Amino acid sequence: MVSTILDDRQFGDTHKVAELFSISRAELYRLAGRGLVRAKKLGRKTLWDLRSIADFIGTLPDAELKNYDAPPCPAPLPAPAKATAKRGTRLPEDWKPSHDDVHMAVQRGLNVHETLAAFRDYWAAQSGQRGVKLDWAATFRNWCRREKPSAKPQFRNGFAQLLADDAGGHDAR
Repeated sequence: MVSTILDDRQFGDTHKVAELFSISRAELYRLAGRGLVRAKKLGRKTLWDLRSIADFIGTLPDAELKNYDAPPCPAPLPAPAKATAKRGTRLPEDWKPSHDDVHMAVQRGLNVHETLAAFRDYWAAQSGQRGVKLDWAATFRNWCRREKPSAKPQFRNGFAQLLADDAGGHDAR
């Protein structure tokens, strides 16, 4: 016998039900996915509600379903909505920081053009998953928070400073 009785309903395994109703296994799963037929999962095995398949297909193999007087299947429960996972991307070629992000960089004393050039070069050079981000604006803001403000060149001793000042003002001869 093809069927198993569970909860006063007759169920059959996938291969035998597909054979019995002359339907492909893939079609059985498609129908179940659309809520047109009922199935139960028991471990790794899927058992199909023979009555729901017979009602849908319109052919009831009486020899297999004799003495089956169960009420019709209740309406299928709606499938839970799948959460769409966001995927990160590499830095787009035409990406620009927003006006607010530029304003924040300026307030921190950063040279926006140099900071943006360093940001672009760094992330373009990153390979694999490390160069993929979900929110490039947030990544830029974090970059700006870690960046040191632009400053004049630092000199190690006073003599180098004097030479720099002297060269800028007049000829050194």
